[in-house]
Amino acid sequence: MDAAQIIDAREEQRVTSMIRGDTDVLRDLLSPDLLWVHSSGKSDNRDAFLARLDSGNTRYLKIERSDVSITELGDAALVTGFAEMIAEVGGQRKDILNRYCNLWRKSAEGDWQMTYWQSTSAT
Repeated sequence: MDAAQIIDAREEQRVTSMIRGDTDVLRDLLSPDLLWVHSSGKSDNRDAFLARLDSGNTRYLKIERSDVSITELGDAALVTGFAEMIAEVGGQRKDILNRYCNLWRKSAEGDWQMTYWQSTSAT
C-alpha cells in the first residue's frame, strides 16, 4: 500500500470514528499537536475536539467526502476535498457543506496522524 492509500484508509477511519463518537480511535488518528479550524473560524486542539465528542455536545450523524485529492509531500501529505455533513451541535441540527484541507504527518514510528484541519463553507 502506498502512502496515499494508507492516508485515504485512515481518513475513512477518522470519518467512521467521528460518526460513532469513538474518541479512542480518534486519539490514535489525530496528532497530539492537532489544530482543528472549524468553518466558523473557531479552533480546537486535539483534547478540546475530543472533549466535544465525549460530552455529546457535538455529534456527527453523516459525513460524506467527495472530490478528494491526496498530495504526498515526503513525510507529510495534503488532503483536500468536499465534506457534506449533518451534525448536532448543542442540540441543534446543522447541514454542512465544506471545502476542506487537512495535513497528515508520518511519525518517527511510521504511523500517519492528522495534524491539521481547516474547512470553509461551500454553500
